[in-house]
Amino acid sequence: IIFSQNVFSKPIPPGSGEGDVPANILILLDSSDSMGVNILTGAAMYIPEDIIEDNDGNLIVSQWNRGLIKLNYSDATRDMGFADVGVFMGADPVNSQNLSTTTLGTCVGKDSRTDGADRMAYDSTNDIVYVITRGGHATNHPDYEAFDPVEKKGGLSPKIISLNPDGTCVDVIEYDELGFTPNTIAIRQIDSQEHMFVLGWDPLGLAHPSWNRGKLYSKNINTGDVTMCSGLESRHFDIIARVASDIDVTSDGSYLYAVAKGTIYRYAMTKSGNTYCPTTDGSGDADAVKGTGNKVYTNYYRTGYTHSGYLYASAIALDPDNDETIYVADYNADKIKKFTIGSGDSAFTLVKS
Repeated sequence: IIFSQNVFSKPIPPGSGEGDVPANILILLDSSDSMGVNILTGAAMYIPEDIIEDNDGNLIVSQWNRGLIKLNYSDATRDMGFADVGVFMGADPVNSQNLSTTTLGTCVGKDSRTDGADRMAYDSTNDIVYVITRGGHATNHPDYEAFDPVEKKGGLSPKIISLNPDGTCVDVIEYDELGFTPNTIAIRQIDSQEHMFVLGWDPLGLAHPSWNRGKLYSKNINTGDVTMCSGLESRHFDIIARVASDIDVTSDGSYLYAVAKGTIYRYAMTKSGNTYCPTTDGSGDADAVKGTGNKVYTNYYRTGYTHSGYLYASAIALDPDNDETIYVADYNADKIKKFTIGSGDSAFTLVKS
């Protein structure tokens, strides 16, 4: 397990406290401007936003405005053979026609710029890295910069770029296909198929009282089926989708967990065809409904030790072997905490921190 919220996988150092956390979980990265320093000898990074571990145990890091880099875990060095001289930056559609296809691969002619590289996810079955970026102009919204909640200058357009662990671009999911600004992404294997979930917010959507700007994109990577989940028109979901920092999905696709401003929410999920979306028809095992007119059922785990055992969640990771175990990065407590999941508003039981 590696948290998809500014983490770095190294053995737990002295003074961090004991816990039965799997060996490849977790040290939080400082993603502030001060983080232009080495955390491995010879492996400098600049404003790291997220990190994934590939099948070989090496690490790929997204840097906000410096592209993607790869770190060799075995000898603590940066892989300068990754992409183009050790960094994947992508290219705009026009200039990519004149550049070498060595790293652009099948992305020639597409906008693969990684300005504003952000959250990542990894499809371990197909060995593909996915990264949310803010680079390039939206092709169907020339005035998009006026609405972009993440980067208001320069007309940057959100997209999802996929690449191989060697830094070769595979594909680009453009804003035109997404139709919203993605905040976070998760990939989960369900019934031997890889599924992608992208949670975000549409800054060009209708305003209150419609509350239809929160979006969830669900894709079955194996079959190619894509669903823009419907029935999520509620103020509650809209607010969460806009500020969500992390998501995860159970191994059977029955629940989606989301972190928003320190709080963890849970949505019941239903399979329709080959994809999964939050349950909106009133079915599903749920303890409470939050938000005026909210049709999405959710368990709401309140912040504060008296309610849940964590102060301010910044990231989550479900145990890959047990959907009733979840690891929470508690930002305010500077700890990684392990919980078992039950039911009710105080459904978390702290096991160890």
